[in-house]
Amino acid sequence: QDVHFKFQVPWLQNLLIFDGAAGITLLEYAYGQHEFKIESWEKFKTSMSLNFLRFILPTFSELDDLSPHDVGQIMSGPNSGIAQFFRLSYWINIGTASKRIICPVTSQLKILSEDHNMVKVLELEDLLSRLDLSKDASDTRRPSYDELYPVSWAGDRQAEERHREAVFKIVDWPADDKNKFDYLMAMLMTMILVFNADFYTLVNKEKVEKIQLKYIMILQRFLRSKLSAKSANTKFLEGMMLIAHAQEAWEISSTFKYES
Repeated sequence: QDVHFKFQVPWLQNLLIFDGAAGITLLEYAYGQHEFKIESWEKFKTSMSLNFLRFILPTFSELDDLSPHDVGQIMSGPNSGIAQFFRLSYWINIGTASKRIICPVTSQLKILSEDHNMVKVLELEDLLSRLDLSKDASDTRRPSYDELYPVSWAGDRQAEERHREAVFKIVDWPADDKNKFDYLMAMLMTMILVFNADFYTLVNKEKVEKIQLKYIMILQRFLRSKLSAKSANTKFLEGMMLIAHAQEAWEISSTFKYES
């Protein structure tokens, strides 16, 4: 539960401070008042990345035991985006599997709307007057996979198919025995990716491997507490395979840039 708490940040407020126009456009899209704009999504991704680096990762004391070089690799090395790509995949609507994931926009906007001073600072009065804040999370929209990655986005059909398959496996994975999205399962997997030593050029690889092993064992114990022994073992093995899927999907996304 400590991991779950550390991931709680006011991401919507931070997005609106980072880029108000992009934040407003995404909110209008979520509430059905604006078409999807990939430019706003890219701003959202950047803001979420900053949240992760500034407010989430620093709360993990394991970083204190690593050298400045190794911390730098984990936070901003060439492959540091893999864990963040994984985390943001759960914002993508892939269809049926995504329905189990509660959209966090409504709860964050409700909290923000009650902070009258922040509403004034961010100049949100007009926006809030136009949005139906009574909407349930299930009534809001998230970008679909096809909106983010339209046909021929990479110009390589095989790469596109591998990317789609990997993202769908990522989003489909953290479901409990009642087929409900398990947020903690996804966050533990994110930390396993963060501390995957093979992603980085490290001074002390063994230290990072030990940290990753700790989160792997936490995930394994957590799954055994939630699922039957057989289901827990299957879910665990699938989770370990997500390391390669996340890396592959991130590499394809990074290699094949597309124009909106």
